[in-house]
Amino acid sequence: MDLIGLYPTWYEPGIGSGWVVGLIATLHVLFSHTSVGAALFFMALATIAYRQNKPELLEFIKKYGLFLLVFSYVLGSITGPGIWYSTTVASPRGISALIHSFVWKWATEWVFFVIEVVGVYMVT
Repeated sequence: MDLIGLYPTWYEPGIGSGWVVGLIATLHVLFSHTSVGAALFFMALATIAYRQNKPELLEFIKKYGLFLLVFSYVLGSITGPGIWYSTTVASPRGISALIHSFVWKWATEWVFFVIEVVGVYMVT
């Protein structure tokens, strides 16, 4: 007997649970891609700052790093678990299949995420 089919599912009247999951995921992607883009931007600015002796660029990196820390990591840390919660209650079988299919890809993503967070803390 397959007990996973007995889990209750959630449906949001009017828009559907898929739209709620999509909205939360879209916000999360905005925050996470800002973080990745800023990491590349920091790298380029730091290289220019050291090669051309421009300490004002390093100050800009520190100020922007604090904004990045609040915007990307705090808001991303809220919406990330929101995706897991909403997908789990919207479709328990669907999230189970995704976990089994992509577990090593998610593990790799988390390794790079930890490296990014440590890098931002080192800059700010």
